[in-house]
Amino acid sequence: MEPIIRVLMVEDNAFDVELIKREIKKNNISFVHHLVETKEDFIEGLNTFHPDIILSDYTLPAFNGMEALAIRQTMCPDIPFVLCTGSINEETAVNVMKAGADDYILKGHITRIGSAMLTALQNKANLRLKKQTDEQLRIFSRAVEQNPASIIITNIQGEIEYVNQKFTKITGYSFQEVLGKNPRILKSGFMPPNLYKDLWQTITKGKEWHGELQNRKKNGQLYDESVLIAPIANDKGEVAHFLAVKEDITEKRKAQVTLEKNQILLKKALFESSQLIDVTTGEVNYQTMADIIRDLSEAQFVVFNLFNENSLDFKTVAIAGIKEDITKAMSILGFEVLNKTWTRDSILEERIKGAVITRFDSVIDMAQHVISRTACRLIDTVFKINELHVVNIRKNNKGLGAFYLIYTQDNLLKNNEIVSIFANQIGLYVDRKRAEDALIKKMNELERFHRLTVDRELAMIELKKEVNSLLKESGQDPKYHIVQ
Repeated sequence: MEPIIRVLMVEDNAFDVELIKREIKKNNISFVHHLVETKEDFIEGLNTFHPDIILSDYTLPAFNGMEALAIRQTMCPDIPFVLCTGSINEETAVNVMKAGADDYILKGHITRIGSAMLTALQNKANLRLKKQTDEQLRIFSRAVEQNPASIIITNIQGEIEYVNQKFTKITGYSFQEVLGKNPRILKSGFMPPNLYKDLWQTITKGKEWHGELQNRKKNGQLYDESVLIAPIANDKGEVAHFLAVKEDITEKRKAQVTLEKNQILLKKALFESSQLIDVTTGEVNYQTMADIIRDLSEAQFVVFNLFNENSLDFKTVAIAGIKEDITKAMSILGFEVLNKTWTRDSILEERIKGAVITRFDSVIDMAQHVISRTACRLIDTVFKINELHVVNIRKNNKGLGAFYLIYTQDNLLKNNEIVSIFANQIGLYVDRKRAEDALIKKMNELERFHRLTVDRELAMIELKKEVNSLLKESGQDPKYHIVQ
């Protein structure tokens, strides 16, 4: 079924209206029309009738075709506009077309109205299609240019014809620097030659190739990519270009390596946890704890402090990473560390409260309120301290102690999660050991009390025996009944 064309007519002559309608019907055009004569009715017709085409007389008593054309240009420039007039000179015709009309018809040649309408409608349809196509191309272009993946397009010789912004950002090469070059300029030299041979054979056969490459940026830095290369065919079905879509997976690989490393470290920590209690003495091996957490955290030095339960002080129970000669030198200078008892630092405890791990830039940052700035600066300088981390050891939100992780030069804490897990494990061991020690202490006290009670009972029995014996010698009956 033919679509019904909605025609908005701007005309004041009823005879001309009927003439135009008759000519339209002669062209087998299905249509409905809406007739207006004034500016107000014309605007209303545009808003309510929603025409597919406008047919307008050039001159009306209170309105004219040029005004109608100007309104059309403002309100709905995509609707075709055909001017119908009794007579028009060449200059006016040029002005009408320049103003945006799609065609003009002399009423003396009104037989052209049907073909003019169809041509105008087709031209507008083509224009709308072109606009849609252009917009789609713009969207596609922006999608490619702003794509988070790196994109390269080459000709069939492998010469670069296009790269997007992500490519230039990742590699450091500008478009001008790589235009006409082969992507081999990115080769790192570490990939096997057979890989590139397989790649080229695959895509030249019209197939897709997918794999991972290690490439080199303009500044020489290596990076890893996940790459998909696909052939692009022309209208004849022949391969005309190659499209490479590449994702930088350098950080993803680093994260995977870190994850695998952390898994190994965690398994090692859990395995070595069996060594935290000395099987011969039952004592907690604090030095092993310090050594393990130094291994997990990759800290240069570790100091392990435990809070005393019934006093406002703490004790350094283990150190790791500090060489014995340095420890002796510090001892000679009066800086005794191992087994030293310290007064608890309420300011520091407030700063680290609520966090498992707290970072400090330097000893000055952490301890200047308890140690002179000169001494803090001396320690920072001598040990080239880069950062410190205080790792809280807790059980049920109760502070039991802390590890002090010290990093020198450019070293940093990398395994936060593993260190946190191990610190929680240490909290369990320390709390369990303290609970066991408290239980043993109470049991020993009970045993002492029991022994005192038993000894007193035995003494009473002996005393009662002596009294009964004396009573018997004096001829009296025994006073106490003694159960043996």
